Amino acid sequence: MYKFTTIFLPTETAPTGMHIEAFRKFVSDHPEVKSKHMTTSQISSIIIKPETLETNQPYINHYIGTKSDTSSRKRELTGPSTVFVSHAWRYPFCDVVLDVLEQHAKEHPDSYFWFDLFTNNQNEVASKDFDWFSTTFKDGVRNIGQVLLILSPWDDPLPLRRAWCLFEIFNSIVDDDVELSINLPSSEVNKLKSAVTDDCDCLIQALSDIQAENADAFVSADKAMIFEVIRKSTGGFAHVNEKVKRGLRDWYIKQLEKLVDDSPEDHDLKLTLATIMQEFGFIDEALTYALRCQSITNADEHFQAELNNALANLYSDKGELDKALQFHEQSLALSLGIHGSENHEDVAASYNNMATVFSDKGDLDKSLEYHNKALTITKKTLGQNHAKVASSYNNMANVYRSKGHLEKALEYYDMSLAIDLTTYGENHPEVAATYNNMANVFSDKGEIEKSLDSHNKALTIRLATLGHHHLDVAESYNNMATVYRDSGEHEKALEYYDKSLAITLKMHGEKHSDVAGLYNNMANVYSDTGNLNKALEYHGMSLVIRIAILGENHPIIAQSHQNMAIVYKSKGDLDMALKYYNNSLLVKIGVLGDSHPEVAILYNQIASVYKAKGDLNTALDYYKKALEIRVETFGNKHHSVADMHHNIGLVHEIMADSETAMVSMKKALDIRQQKHGEDHPDVIETQQIIGRLKTKLE
Repeated sequence: MYKFTTIFLPTETAPTGMHIEAFRKFVSDHPEVKSKHMTTSQISSIIIKPETLETNQPYINHYIGTKSDTSSRKRELTGPSTVFVSHAWRYPFCDVVLDVLEQHAKEHPDSYFWFDLFTNNQNEVASKDFDWFSTTFKDGVRNIGQVLLILSPWDDPLPLRRAWCLFEIFNSIVDDDVELSINLPSSEVNKLKSAVTDDCDCLIQALSDIQAENADAFVSADKAMIFEVIRKSTGGFAHVNEKVKRGLRDWYIKQLEKLVDDSPEDHDLKLTLATIMQEFGFIDEALTYALRCQSITNADEHFQAELNNALANLYSDKGELDKALQFHEQSLALSLGIHGSENHEDVAASYNNMATVFSDKGDLDKSLEYHNKALTITKKTLGQNHAKVASSYNNMANVYRSKGHLEKALEYYDMSLAIDLTTYGENHPEVAATYNNMANVFSDKGEIEKSLDSHNKALTIRLATLGHHHLDVAESYNNMATVYRDSGEHEKALEYYDKSLAITLKMHGEKHSDVAGLYNNMANVYSDTGNLNKALEYHGMSLVIRIAILGENHPIIAQSHQNMAIVYKSKGDLDMALKYYNNSLLVKIGVLGDSHPEVAILYNQIASVYKAKGDLNTALDYYKKALEIRVETFGNKHHSVADMHHNIGLVHEIMADSETAMVSMKKALDIRQQKHGEDHPDVIETQQIIGRLKTKLE
């Protein structure tokens, strides 16, 4: 039977460990360990137990008081442990365990390793019970202060599948005074390089597959007790998963950085590393590696186009949209030169990417223009019913939704859905994605039942095809929660946000933009229910994560400041509301320019605060700034322009300027009647105000 745990004899100081020289001596004295690729378990039964049976002592006693004879510096082979080694006993000792210890000793030559095979009496440990394991283990780890976790293979580490190894990991991370480091054998580095060269998404998949709660044990009672201890701890399995994923992620990046440094001419590897850094959320680091590729003088046009596209995506992630467009334009020019005409899917992809940036900039008409270019090329090169045509329809529907053209958005989603159903059938994630998008439009239209019906279709498909812990499932829960919030079912909304958060934390850990987004959404629910302190708490958690990931100058950071301002205004703290609105305004103007629709929204909100403070002239100034941007962006007949005329009219009414107020209200009424008809609540409200103004003017 394989063993997967480590035992400590009770002590108040660090127990005795072995220097790397002692491990080398052991292998030298027992050459069969290397020649036969013996596992730690085999070494225990074939070598350690027989050689210690008579003395009934730990094997480490062979080396106490002995100095190395192979190095220039005569070292004691044993000493107080500085590193506790956590590993699986079925690993080949030389190929995996000793390899990692050699790596560690190279960087930390004075290390002494607490290694259970040698340090425990292997003829007695089997008689120890779970309580003894759980209490003495924690004390020993705390006294040593550092745990070295050996994981292999890189994409499915064995220790994470064994409950006792999991228990070791757990005890090393629940104590803030214990440092956890993760390393893998050098043989895994080449496997990693080969895998990411074929598919850089494999790292994300490998991390997402880590689920500590799936570990098993040979003795079911041990598993039950271990799981109970972990579940009762702060953070539970999610905390364990996050720590292990973070450690593995750091090892992946460290090894790939070494490979890049060792292969300065491997430009494809540099770009792959940049893409991986981007996937992990390290945008600035990713940009550094991508920019290093710009110095390449002999790169072919295909690589240069790919590089420009990668740089564009990175600048887009940073919110630097003008730079993103610049690099997309360069990529487009290269693709046109390579293929000789527009009729190639690479050219269509460039147009699509540029359309997305135009949409992010708020230039929705330009976005549609470029999406149309991409659609035309895709139809011509791939046919009317290709999956990429469906994707183009979907992208255009998204823009129509942003423009407020909801029926047009549904029309394009329907066309996308028809192709997807023909291509994939009903039970496919692409079909689920379209149902999800349609549900969002139904929600925009206030058609709650239709929205929930479409969301449920999407969720059912995702659960069946992707499983219960997939991020797409988390997205469905998040979107359904938003619908419940909009319909006033706040408890239901929090329930579904919690479901989404549990999956997202499990897959990404705490410091991820999706987690920040969920905290933000939950804050909005607390705000709706009047729990404003709780709302500020959750908005604050969201803001901290977002700043850590994106820095201070990003549109999402501006949105977080804006959200906190809204809550402070609701609390009646108008000065704090203005502070956060101005924080948001500073970022948005810097990133998006001073004529962006998002800036108009902020001007409108700032105006409302000055109105509440009684500073009506300043309020009017900000309302007029918002009106100017909206007319320039959407034209004179947009519903948001009507909102501005309405707000300006209300301020003039308060200022007792009924004539000017009437002019503004009639403009608002004219637009609202054209957009909504006579029975819409906004139309009725505006008519009532006009009636009130007429009375004042008589």
